[in-house]
Amino acid sequence: MTYNFKILIADDDREMRNLLRGYLEELGCHIDIEVENGRDALKQVALIQPQLAFIDIEMPIKSGLEVLQEINTLSPKTLPIIVSGHNTIANVKSALALGAKGFIVKPYSIDKIQQILEKYAG
Repeated sequence: MTYNFKILIADDDREMRNLLRGYLEELGCHIDIEVENGRDALKQVALIQPQLAFIDIEMPIKSGLEVLQEINTLSPKTLPIIVSGHNTIANVKSALALGAKGFIVKPYSIDKIQQILEKYAG
């Protein structure tokens, strides 16, 4: 199956961005933009209005949680998915309360990425 989402990846860890991009491409997705901090994530969300935004919690300048606080105003149709190695109950609850549509724990698995894509492909 090919997914026709406009996708943004925001993560300050290049290896994690590469891994996520690789899984998404393997699943038939095209990545529209990759950024390494929260400020650039918000700029690109406003500019390209992605359908899916994979956002790390721990990023410089603005955290993923700060991005979540602003993303609905900038692009109400964007579905933010948090990706983090910091999967504490507090982080998960905060992310979901701020509007995250999913929470993927690092290191990623292709199965979890595919579940997210299938959930929102309809």
